[in-house]
Amino acid sequence: MAETSQGIDAGKKIKGRKRHVITDTLGLVLAVLVTAASVHDTTGGKLLLDDLAAAHPTVSKVWADGGYQSSILNHGVGLGIDVEVVQRRTKGFEPLPKRW
Repeated sequence: MAETSQGIDAGKKIKGRKRHVITDTLGLVLAVLVTAASVHDTTGGKLLLDDLAAAHPTVSKVWADGGYQSSILNHGVGLGIDVEVVQRRTKGFEPLPKRW
């Protein structure tokens, strides 16, 4: 890939590319988006939701990582998708309430 497809995310100290992935509850891939690391997670999340809505119009619920902001909640509503952000637990190992 070209150097222009790479970037730097100063907050996460990542150089290169970010991969945004949506899977079903079995872990099967429904949508993938690769962006430069400098692209904000929220922007990638919105683009990925657009791809998901176009390819799989029957999907009505999405659980998202805590890195995605509340603006993707509003974007999901516009697409007819209920987006729930699952926050990370801070102490010890606890299984997440949902599997993705």
